Amino acid sequence: MITRNQHNGITWIDINEPTLDEINEISSEFSLHHGCIEQLGDPSSRSKSENFGDHNLLILHFPDHPSAKSGIGRVELDCVIGKNFLVTVHYGRLDSIDEFQSMFDSYDLIMKNKSKTIAPIHILHDILRTFYHGMRTEITMITEELGEIEERIFAGNEEAMVERISILRRKFIDIKHATRFHEEVLKNFVRLQTTMGDNLTLIHDMIINQYYRMQDALEADLEIIRELRETNDSLLTAKNNGVMKRLTLMAFVTFPLSLVAIILFDPQSPHIFHGPYGFWIVVGILTVLFLIMQIYFTYKKWI
Repeated sequence: MITRNQHNGITWIDINEPTLDEINEISSEFSLHHGCIEQLGDPSSRSKSENFGDHNLLILHFPDHPSAKSGIGRVELDCVIGKNFLVTVHYGRLDSIDEFQSMFDSYDLIMKNKSKTIAPIHILHDILRTFYHGMRTEITMITEELGEIEERIFAGNEEAMVERISILRRKFIDIKHATRFHEEVLKNFVRLQTTMGDNLTLIHDMIINQYYRMQDALEADLEIIRELRETNDSLLTAKNNGVMKRLTLMAFVTFPLSLVAIILFDPQSPHIFHGPYGFWIVVGILTVLFLIMQIYFTYKKWI
């Protein structure tokens, strides 16, 4: 589906799940290079930027979050930018595109109030800013969840937190993998735009800074997750060691008592144990042994 937007002589066309006819239509309208057309028609395996004469192609992958447990997928945004046009192509709805689309009607007025001349690169910058801002917002939400996890860890819920920590760690790693080429690609893209005559010193700093701010937040939370995971594992290990210690002590206590009971009730044992008070004599001996071991274990601080 094609959505057309025009402001101050600049055309922005957004295509969601393009058909071959729609790609050919856009290609004819802006005289796109056949190499550029081929890449718009097929998903790319990685982010990249390329020059095709009077227009440049920018392909970026962003994280997508279908569900909490299924991990993070990737969505691709293809951007073709020329002197007076911008084409964005994607397969499936993108919340960041929808969000920017809703603001675009007032975009011309906003830019005039800032005394700026609208160019395709400005529109692209603001679209990317919407994407990176969305990722930072999600990272902030996960940061708040990390605070809740920390409280629950020290409240004795270590086992329940293992899965939640793993899910969040997977999310962060997938975000990092999805965006790991962005810095290199964006710097190359700005260089390509500069060769076309655009003065992009300020725009370059703004675009790269959006990426850096997102990455800084991501790295900070990854470090928090590593620390929480280590703390959680340490507490779990200590708890499991305590359980094993108690089980070992129980076995240590019951085995000699059982052995003594077997010996005392053996037919070959002294006659005193087979008299009318034999049972209570055995119980008394076992109790004394138990108390001796209890005092000894307490003295050794094993219990």
